[in-house]
Amino acid sequence: VVKIQSVFRGALCRKEAERRAVSAIVLQRTWRMHSHHMMYISTKESALKAQALFRAYACVRQYHAMREGVICIQRLYRSHVEKQRHHAKRDSAAIVMQCAIRGYIARERFVETMKLIACITFHLIRLEEQKHEAAAVTVQRHWRRAKIRADHKSMCDGAIMIQRTVRMFVQSKRFALRVRSVVKIQSVFRGALCRKEAERRAVSAIVLQRTWRMHSHHMMYISTKESALKAQALFRAYACVRQYHAMREGVICIQRLYRSHVEKQRHHAKRDSAAIVMQCAIRGYIARERFVETMKLIACITFHLIRLEEQKHEAAAVTVQRHWRRAKIRADHKSMCDGAIMIQRTVRMFVQSKRFALRVRSVVKIQSV
Repeated sequence: VVKIQSVFRGALCRKEAERRAVSAIVLQRTWRMHSHHMMYISTKESALKAQALFRAYACVRQYHAMREGVICIQRLYRSHVEKQRHHAKRDSAAIVMQCAIRGYIARERFVETMKLIACITFHLIRLEEQKHEAAAVTVQRHWRRAKIRADHKSMCDGAIMIQRTVRMFVQSKRFALRVRSVVKIQSVFRGALCRKEAERRAVSAIVLQRTWRMHSHHMMYISTKESALKAQALFRAYACVRQYHAMREGVICIQRLYRSHVEKQRHHAKRDSAAIVMQCAIRGYIARERFVETMKLIACITFHLIRLEEQKHEAAAVTVQRHWRRAKIRADHKSMCDGAIMIQRTVRMFVQSKRFALRVRSVVKIQSV
């Protein structure tokens, strides 16, 4: 009965330890999640506050800049309006002063002009009489001179007409010779220009052909290079995926072997503990049978010794049970801790493999770009 109680209490202790370990893991996960969530909330609030302060500062700066600009524009507009008013007043005053001065000057000049006109009129009347006499003499002299000049001009015009005709004939002959020579020179020069233009167009066509061929070959090279890079990127991605799947299968195989090994160890431990319990029970039963038979034979002689021996055995059994339970609890706790550590190591290794795969994909994408 004591052995059964010890086994039952050990199973209860193991279940309690497992429950506590699971509860501790759940509490740790919940606490970490809560701490990360609170950290995220605080970071988000601080970022929002910083953004709000920065936007408020930017708005205040923009408002002050707009206010200063508006004040400056108002100041300039008011100064411009005042300058226009001042210039208008100054111009009106200047116009009034100019009108007054010009009126005074015009009146003075009119008086002087009237005096001069009276004096000049008197002298002109006298000169007019003298001029009429001199004009008659001058007209006669000029008429005679004009008659002589007209006769001389008619003679000169005839000579000039003859000279013009002769010179025109000579110039026409010279011009015809010059035109023929110029046409010849122009034909030679235009032929040279046409040949140069044809050579230039041929060279330009060759340059264009060479440039187009170079561009087409360059574009073909770029497309070939891009296709090769894409093929390399796809092949590397396929190789990385194959390597990842191989590593994943290896990790899964290792996990399966480790779990089977752990299950086998637990099974062997349970089997050994059950065999030990059965052996203890059978041996106890045999010992009790023998002890009963012995007690029946020597009941009267060793009554007090048997009582003392039973007390010692009970105390020893209780001590052994207590130490065995303590050792069993420690072993179970240690095995659970080792399993938890192994699971954490496996999970971390899986997370690191995921991160490594993401980094490899990003590096491959960057290289492909």
